[in-house]
Amino acid sequence: DGDVWSLYDEISECFAAGTGALLDALAADSDAEVLLSTAVTRIEERGDEVVVTTEAGEEMRAAAAVVSVPVNTLQGIEFDPSLSPGLARMAREKHAGRSLKVWALVEAFPEGLLALGFGTPLQWLSAERVVPEGTLVVGFGHETAGLDLGDQRAVEAAIRVYAPDARVLAVDAHNWVDDPWSKGTWLAARPGWVTEGLFDGSERRGRVVLAGSD
Repeated sequence: DGDVWSLYDEISECFAAGTGALLDALAADSDAEVLLSTAVTRIEERGDEVVVTTEAGEEMRAAAAVVSVPVNTLQGIEFDPSLSPGLARMAREKHAGRSLKVWALVEAFPEGLLALGFGTPLQWLSAERVVPEGTLVVGFGHETAGLDLGDQRAVEAAIRVYAPDARVLAVDAHNWVDDPWSKGTWLAARPGWVTEGLFDGSERRGRVVLAGSD
């Protein structure tokens, strides 16, 4: 609703066993076959069915398909019929989301700290939750900052820009930009995408439907 405080109000509760527990429960409840690390190269509508072809050449058929891959991976899939002009352009240009995100378990971190910076390794840093071992802290920055998320000392130095007494006990992060299944972070629309109406009418009609957070 355009309310910055909803960023916290809407994520105040967490899954006790992590979001993976939700995925496992959904998969079990659906009784579906789950194929991981299976790249799709082609999605074709043929009359009353959809044929999905994998990189290995295997074909799977269904009455319909829901495609929820990130925008930046769409170009690697051939669609027949083709994507709408707006989606085709987004797939070709790719969105600009190239940030980094890191979680850290920190000692001596100020309670409730929310920090913003510019020209710093991390441009956003916030205390998310206090646990027995310390404080869970999340930080965001741009990839051009050159912060090595696998270097605990470098992450500690980046956090100490805002909290000089902080001691980092552990870090965890994932490089979504270089991940072949995402090729970017959350969607950051390029100039013209919104004003030129690329998102309007981008949902497919027929047996293939585009979904996903992007």
